[in-house]
Parts: sequence; C-alpha cells; structure tokens
Amino acid sequence: MRFRPGVCFLVFLLAMGTSSLFGQSATGKPSLTEEGIGLFKQARYAEAKEKLSRAAAADPRDAEAKAYLPGLHGGGGHRAP
Repeated sequence: MRFRPGVCFLVFLLAMGTSSLFGQSATGKPSLTEEGIGLFKQARYAEAKEKLSRAAAADPRDAEAKAYLPGLHGGGGHRAP
C-alpha cells in the first residue's frame, strides 16, 4: 500500500471538522476572535478588548486577534489593523 499525502490530509480535515479550521467552532458559533472583531466594528471597544484578549490567551497563534489588541490597549483605541 502506497502512502498518499492528499488522502491523509482529507482524512485529517474530516476528523478535525472543517468548520473549526475556518473560524467557527464545531458547534457553528462564531469564534471569540470573530465576536471580538464584530464588537470592534460596532465601536464596542471594551467588549471587543475582552473577547480578543480571551481569544489570544486561548490560542497564542491567533494572529488576527493579536492584530486588533494593540489599538485597544491604549484606552479603547479606535484603529483597525
């Protein structure tokens, strides 16, 4: 039997649940990062900071959450990345 990387990758995607790889949890709810960005866009900066901080703490590799945080740490900042 020959090793097929493409088949292995497909099996991996199915096992992980593709929705969790594209920003939503397996339950279909928005991720903390998505919620935080939504709050940021609604100018609800204190709530956005809390959600994005939790997202970054839960996944230190979450570059999107980390990109929004510097503008929020300086007293509610209002700049998007």
